[in-house]
Amino acid sequence: MNHFGMSILGFFLEVIILNNEKIFLLYANNFDVNKKEIKRKINHSLRVSKLCKNIALDLNLTDDLIYLAEFIGLVHDIGRFEQWEKYQTFDDLKSVEHALLGLEVLFKNKEINRFKIDHKWDKTIYSAIKNHNQYKIADETKDIDLLMSKILRDADKTDILYMIKINDIVLDEDNESITSDVKSEFLNKESIDHTKVKSFSDKVLLKLAFVFDINYKWTLKYIEKENIIDEIYNNLIYKNKIKYYYNYVKKYLSEVSNGKI
Repeated sequence: MNHFGMSILGFFLEVIILNNEKIFLLYANNFDVNKKEIKRKINHSLRVSKLCKNIALDLNLTDDLIYLAEFIGLVHDIGRFEQWEKYQTFDDLKSVEHALLGLEVLFKNKEINRFKIDHKWDKTIYSAIKNHNQYKIADETKDIDLLMSKILRDADKTDILYMIKINDIVLDEDNESITSDVKSEFLNKESIDHTKVKSFSDKVLLKLAFVFDINYKWTLKYIEKENIIDEIYNNLIYKNKIKYYYNYVKKYLSEVSNGKI
């Protein structure tokens, strides 16, 4: 370690990730960066990359695995740009699945060759991106592929919640009743299957339930420290309908912070 507390390898990997960010931005510049939707995805990708790095650091991973996690975060949503250009929506159900489109961009179109990343990690990168937006991680995902999938899912969900907090993503609301299946999954501290969502109120719970699918305590503590759930709740119109579920999430986060979970 040098006197800055970083290994020589770590220092050079930091330089390389900065170069990869420039390459990523050059790719994004092929699209209309003046569009707020494109800007949002650029900023989301950069933040997710840093969150992946911080989670990997907290897990005491080796420098090369920290770099890998940071890179996966950077390119995980690369399919979003083409998705918006072709379909003018980020709704996978109304267009194409963005994770698979991203894998096509990276591996079929060989955009990954523009980046400084060892091809020995191609399978892991592919697996993490494919898993990042799924209801559950595929059962066959093992070892380093599983680790990187978990890190990416934590970072991605956390930044989606952050974007809701700052109103970069605005939650539509209604005063409809919470669907029984959605309520049941939420109170069981489970992710909510989007196919069971029937109303905007259900969708609010779907987002709040992200915390139940977080894999690492660092991520949960970060969500609590940044008051993300509080500010999402404060921005809601129909607070009374959501109050019980908000308190349920807050209790869960408190228990994690105090080591009870």
